[in-house]
Amino acid sequence: LSMRPDYHRVLELGNEVLASDSDPARLRAAATMNASAYTTFGDWERASHYNERAVEYAIQVGNVPGIEVAKAQRGLILMQLGQLDEAKVAILEALEHLAKFEEHNAISGRAVVSLQLGMIYLLEGDLPAAELRFKQSAALATNADHVTVQMNSSLMQGIVTVMQDSLSEGVTLICRGLADRFR
Repeated sequence: LSMRPDYHRVLELGNEVLASDSDPARLRAAATMNASAYTTFGDWERASHYNERAVEYAIQVGNVPGIEVAKAQRGLILMQLGQLDEAKVAILEALEHLAKFEEHNAISGRAVVSLQLGMIYLLEGDLPAAELRFKQSAALATNADHVTVQMNSSLMQGIVTVMQDSLSEGVTLICRGLADRFR
């Protein structure tokens, strides 16, 4: 039993909604699903295309948390393209705006974005900032019951802790992350 979504099926569903629906809220969700799937496949051009559509639909709906989640996803795409400075600006901006909301998608979005910001700090060599963001991400993911982000946050906390020469504590965090993978 895999906890990883079937992203080919996600694309089928997203494309079906985009082709046959007119509700901007459902269209935003479908465009976001497609952007996420293409991000997983490493197809940044298509991910960016669907992300831009998701932002447009979120603006039509007027759902500010949805707009910010979609903008945060743009930051994640920029990170993958190696544009760390631009990604960091976009992600910090989205986090600031998302902090104003307590909706589930805002909390979940903050968890994902905090994890990615931690990755940027890790790439920059700022281990204390990375560790802080991974801890924040884990707490938010727990609150939103976002198992994948919980797992990845624990794994990344463990890696940073090992890098900071605390092997025993780091291995414990890594094991917790791996255990989350199978719960």
